[in-house]
Amino acid sequence: MREIRRAENSGFCFGVKRALMKTEEQIEKENRTIYTCGPLIHNKFVTDDLARRGVHIIHNLDEAREGDLVIVRS
Repeated sequence: MREIRRAENSGFCFGVKRALMKTEEQIEKENRTIYTCGPLIHNKFVTDDLARRGVHIIHNLDEAREGDLVIVRS
């Protein structure tokens, strides 16, 4: 039988954590439409929360208008 071990820690990698932190800063600071070019993270709970807070996912830069803030994921 295989042994299953649970990790002591879980969470986001450094890059994802930083991208989410930077996006949070923009949500608080900006008073304009915010888009991400693709999802910042493949976690529906997180992307749904961002959408609820006004951050929309686009897949092509042509979907944004002049003056909108677009966050490009790495």
